[in-house]
Amino acid sequence: MLKGVSKQIVEIVNTENEYFEKAILFINPEKAGMEENQLREQAGRFVGEHARKGGKPSQPPHGTAWKNVLKIGCGALGGGLVSAFILLH
Repeated sequence: MLKGVSKQIVEIVNTENEYFEKAILFINPEKAGMEENQLREQAGRFVGEHARKGGKPSQPPHGTAWKNVLKIGCGALGGGLVSAFILLH
């Protein structure tokens, strides 16, 4: 059930999901001029695809954690090298 639609926010008060009572969707400013019925339809479609699937968050792709650790490590190493270069010169 959609409670209300404004030009910036759509609030869905019945997600038909045991984990989530309501969803608040912020409308893309480029799409704010759409008709209210179109916004309601898109909001219902979005919640239907995402919130009604049992409430389980999607898992990141395999190996994402290692990629993040590698990025952080490279950033720290780069920062350390720049600091050492500055201190030595």
